[in-house]
Amino acid sequence: MRIVALLALSSLLCAAAQDGVFHTGKETQNDVNDEDKVFWERFLNNFDMDLIKGSPYQVDQASFSFSDSPSQSPSNFACEVDVAVTCEDREGDPCDSIPSPNATCATGETFNQLQFSYLPDNTCDMSRNQQYDIAQCEDITPSLADPILLTCTNPDNDDELKVDTTDIGGGAPLFTVMSPTPGQSLPTLINCTLQSNSTGVPLPIQWNIIGTSGNEELDLKEAYGALQLESCEGANVDNVCIEELVFRTVLVNVGGDLMNVTLVEGSFNGGDPVDLLDQVIPNPLDPAQSATVVDVVWVDFCETGNFSYSITAEADPPNGEMCQDEDNYNQTIRPQCEISLANLTCSDLSAPEDMPQDCQDIQAIENPQCECELCARQVIFRYTQANCPVQPNGYSCSQAGTLAPSGNISVSSMGTEFFYEAISQSSDIVIIDTQNTDNCVPETLDILIDTATGTQSILGLSTGCQTGSGIDLLDSFGSLTFTGYTCDENGENTTNCFSDILLETCVENDGTIDVFVTLFDLTIVDETIDLLNGTSGLELQPGLAYCQDTTDEISRCTPKEYTVVSVVQANDTSDIGCDDNLTLVFDVPPPLTLMPSSEPSSPPTPSPTDVPTASPTASPTASPTASPTANPTASPTSSPTASPTASPTASPTASPTASPTAS
Repeated sequence: MRIVALLALSSLLCAAAQDGVFHTGKETQNDVNDEDKVFWERFLNNFDMDLIKGSPYQVDQASFSFSDSPSQSPSNFACEVDVAVTCEDREGDPCDSIPSPNATCATGETFNQLQFSYLPDNTCDMSRNQQYDIAQCEDITPSLADPILLTCTNPDNDDELKVDTTDIGGGAPLFTVMSPTPGQSLPTLINCTLQSNSTGVPLPIQWNIIGTSGNEELDLKEAYGALQLESCEGANVDNVCIEELVFRTVLVNVGGDLMNVTLVEGSFNGGDPVDLLDQVIPNPLDPAQSATVVDVVWVDFCETGNFSYSITAEADPPNGEMCQDEDNYNQTIRPQCEISLANLTCSDLSAPEDMPQDCQDIQAIENPQCECELCARQVIFRYTQANCPVQPNGYSCSQAGTLAPSGNISVSSMGTEFFYEAISQSSDIVIIDTQNTDNCVPETLDILIDTATGTQSILGLSTGCQTGSGIDLLDSFGSLTFTGYTCDENGENTTNCFSDILLETCVENDGTIDVFVTLFDLTIVDETIDLLNGTSGLELQPGLAYCQDTTDEISRCTPKEYTVVSVVQANDTSDIGCDDNLTLVFDVPPPLTLMPSSEPSSPPTPSPTDVPTASPTASPTASPTASPTANPTASPTSSPTASPTASPTASPTASPTASPTAS
């Protein structure tokens, strides 16, 4: 019953609603007759409302009413802004197409302009460049106080050059040095003076002379005192480290209503935001209308790193909530390292001071045989640890045990020792008269070599240096090899098979970033020398060089071509790395005389003539001689005596006879 009553009530309410007459539950309106009015009042007042109390469908009669009719179509006036940022250089090229510049500025041509940054903490001692004999720097005051001015002149005539200063932020301006006459090149040298203007009166604090002819080394990121080279511009070069970049942002009203832009801020590398709102023209923006704002920053493309730029915009519509959008730009810079072997030199340490010392100018040994006009003041041997030969030639050699790599040598002549020294394998033994170094070394030597495991005696060794039949260089005598001699007093003008050479090479960082040298080797013939001395590596800043030298030995008694190779390898932040190598070749000529060659001599002289000589020699004598000479005797003339002649005297005479007795 209750369900039926509720359904009936529901039907009645729906019918009333469809007629548009029911609004409050106790009142009727419009064209309702009295009979209907009485019915509805009686029904509503007498119906048991408890039937629906507590029901989820309970109706609050006091507030029950119909809503207004819906609008014709929904509105589309919500605020919506779109932000897009791009990066380009001053020429309009995309930032990600900008290459890392070539660091080398010197091309043999002069420069139109050079640009330097200011390194406030750098003194002259902190210079990093390769203008070793040209660049000059002097600190005048101990500190480099801001603000800084730069003046530059031509040191040849003191003419002033033009200097433009560009503020790139961060308290580090860029100085651009150029000729005061447009189109004219810089002089071959410039003299630039840094001045502090903190008191209003310029105070010189440092000056630098820099070679700018284009013929000497000049690379980006080299430091000349507190000036660091950032760009070079000339006829054949235009290398720039610090680029001026433009971040261009387009704001578009993509909503359906007018939009008033209230905030536009850009931030470079997470720094303080820059207000760009005043660039939004027009403002407000109509639907689909756009505005462009720009922000200019300076970025160093010569150094490894990342840079980013973020842009944020906010706007309000006439009605409704605020809207916003943001965009970001990110780029990575990875310059590749540039490294070079600046030089590879070889010097002959045995060359006299008045002779060329370059290994390319090594002279042939003039006389490979020991020969002195008066006598030898020095004879030089090398200890080889060799045993006595089976058949010594011109001397005697005896040995006990096996020779050790080191020991002692004593040299005597006619029973008198005049030289004693410690020896080791492959070391030179310069035999002199230790009592008087100007004395002649005796012609005949008796030598004793004494080691821990054996001895060797070399007796009766004649050098022949004074007689004109001297021993040859590289001849061996037991464990000794003859390697040189000196005829002059004071050890001057020595002839020696073995000479020391000095090899030197330098690795230079010609790039704009720090490099880590992982390999630096020098190889001569088959011997490789580690010039890093076993360390794990070497860090080298731009403009710096690392030089190493080593001493080696060559033989001047054996003709040979020597090849020296220097190799360097380095890592960098580009994951590519860099390397270089340099080769030096020099020849040792053969001795001028006497030394036999290792190959056969030239072919024989030309063949005999085609026909005999014009005529035979004169005719024989008129007649033969009378007879041949007498026949030989049948046997020796007389037999020896049966016994010796008279016996010797009983005792020696009192004194020697005046002359030897007859035989």
